[in-house]
Amino acid sequence: MKRYYDIDWLRAIIVLSLIPFHATIIFNQNPGAIMYVKDTMQVNSLMFLCGIMDRFHMVTLFLIAGMAIYFSLLKRSMKIFIKERFIKLFVPLLTGSLLLNPITTYIWCMNQGRKESFFNHYIGFFTRGPGSFDGLSGGYTPAHLWFILYLFVFSLLGLPIFKWLMKAKSENVLDKLAAFCFKPGRLLLFAIPYCLLYLIEILDEKNPIAYFYVVLIGFVFATREEYLKAICRDKWFYLTLSIILYIIFFNGEPSDGASMIVMYLFGFVVKLAKIIPSFAIIGLFHEYINKNSKALVYLSGACFTIYIVHMIIVTSVGFWIIQYGINPILKYFIIVIISYILSFGAYEIVKRNRLLGLLFGAK
Repeated sequence: MKRYYDIDWLRAIIVLSLIPFHATIIFNQNPGAIMYVKDTMQVNSLMFLCGIMDRFHMVTLFLIAGMAIYFSLLKRSMKIFIKERFIKLFVPLLTGSLLLNPITTYIWCMNQGRKESFFNHYIGFFTRGPGSFDGLSGGYTPAHLWFILYLFVFSLLGLPIFKWLMKAKSENVLDKLAAFCFKPGRLLLFAIPYCLLYLIEILDEKNPIAYFYVVLIGFVFATREEYLKAICRDKWFYLTLSIILYIIFFNGEPSDGASMIVMYLFGFVVKLAKIIPSFAIIGLFHEYINKNSKALVYLSGACFTIYIVHMIIVTSVGFWIIQYGINPILKYFIIVIISYILSFGAYEIVKRNRLLGLLFGAK
């Protein structure tokens, strides 16, 4: 079976980009931008960077996850697949929920000036009402691990669909769909349902129905080479369209008195600006970053563990650094650099211990 090193590179780079992404939110005073430590200053340049990165990284990760499910099921029985999902996804999710996230939310409480012992906070983390599951009230939150939670649930609930798509009687349907979508621009048709699914209001930007659909798209893309060939061929078209969507996103927000139609159209564009850039990025990586190397082997092994631990590290480092009266941009780069050092250091420790490797998903 062919190995797509571009997909491995893309996964690793996006996961590593989450450290500078979450660090930008420390300097974003928008209460809807969830981070567990906040500076008192807002830095517009960092907000702009945050807005760019926020558009595509999770959609791209879910697309890649759908592809990975297909390749995994090619080599594994359903029983082994389910066992592997429990070990690789559920165990690290449980580890993060029990050991890391309560500390992260406790730092938030300290950042907000609340006085509570860690023991009381830890108990409250599991006993308080979760509210909107963001953890800002001190109740339970999966925090950044929501991606792993979704992926675990999608992997199990989607199994009947995945297995049906892999049956011989589905070959004809998949062949015809791939042939139809190979023509220029037709992959855009996959983006329309993604946007419309947000009309079902569930957990706002973390809409599980929309993200399950993205996983299905990724799975289908992996079934035929025509999809990646089409994405690669049309990458500059998708990149150009992404730039146009970004311009509208940053400059075209309707006024308060705008009609409902205008509001819905803008919302549609906002969602397109999440999935179309993913097509462009996948195409660019497939064309230009598609070789194996020692660096890729190392990063592929490290990125999942870094995903697990990076939030508590960025939060802790941020809580410490923002107390210094220095330029906020300098604070940002110090937070990012120290967080990278500590995240890779954590991986080096974890991978050397079998139990820790299991708990934190190290390869």
